[in-house]
Amino acid sequence: MMKRKKGKRRYRSKTRLQVQESLSEVNVIREIDTIVESAQMGIFRIIAINPFVFFSTESGDAWMLDPADELAMQLARVGDPLPYLIHESANQAAIVWTSNYRIGRGLFEIIDRNTGGIRTIYGYPTVEIAEIIARMEIS
Repeated sequence: MMKRKKGKRRYRSKTRLQVQESLSEVNVIREIDTIVESAQMGIFRIIAINPFVFFSTESGDAWMLDPADELAMQLARVGDPLPYLIHESANQAAIVWTSNYRIGRGLFEIIDRNTGGIRTIYGYPTVEIAEIIARMEIS
């Protein structure tokens, strides 16, 4: 987790923050593989590739977010990869999103797009995720 020291944020040595400007520079499926691998190793990692945010947790979960539309897809749960449906071309990716999400007050809420059921997750690095999303909105 992050610790405050003299106004700067310091990440654990295994935390990776990567920001790329556009989807044309990246392979979405490769980034999914990377973030799922991080989850399997119990590494907290955030990768921001406009327009997406990928993150893994120390508990073995991994997610892909589309902050503009508050869409989410869980990629791994407790280290186990989950199925997903993505069709990727050179300039775009067609994604079947399974959930919407909300971040607030230290909580990560998932709203299932099929059932409308809500799941609240405690302990995710919501402050760090929200900061990355805010930075993406500014640039």
